[in-house]
Amino acid sequence: MYGYTITKRKQFDSTKFLISLSFILILSCSFLPFVTIYSYQDIFINQGESWFFGTPNQNYLYFAGALIYFSILIFVFLFYRNRNLMNDKKVRKFPFIILSLPGFLLMFMTCYHFYYFNDEGIYVSPFSQLHVNHYAWDEVVDATQMQEVRNGVMYEADLMFTFENGDIFKLPVDSEVRLHKKQIYQKLRKQGIEVRRVISQ
Repeated sequence: MYGYTITKRKQFDSTKFLISLSFILILSCSFLPFVTIYSYQDIFINQGESWFFGTPNQNYLYFAGALIYFSILIFVFLFYRNRNLMNDKKVRKFPFIILSLPGFLLMFMTCYHFYYFNDEGIYVSPFSQLHVNHYAWDEVVDATQMQEVRNGVMYEADLMFTFENGDIFKLPVDSEVRLHKKQIYQKLRKQGIEVRRVISQ
């Protein structure tokens, strides 16, 4: 009887812990993606000479989505475990471990999705790949500054680069990019390329 009480107590404590963890994961969606991605890239990736280093904004959304996925998975596991315990059935954890792997993979891929510019060219790590594509400045064949009109005011959208192998990279124009536009334009002019301005439809 004593052993049964200890087992039930442990199950109860683990239930409270997992529920608390699930809510913590949801609440951390507002800050953990930014802290994790920035810290990982700053420590392990952004160690070379670069004008600026950036990561697409959707990375943060994907990372937050992984946290929500883990939270839902925890609730599903608790429902499954409690139902099996009530019916005196064995609780299998391995399927849920397998189901958690896509979430961890997504989080890792967001950390390894980035781009940076320097004197040697443009470096892009695509979301679905684990290598960095290097495009030298002499490989750029076209550069287009996309413009958007919102409420009668024109804003700069992506700066789009087309390379000689047919690849296209869209650079989100933020404050960091604006600080280094002069360097980018100078490199392009050396290759005989003038940036075209196009209003997106």
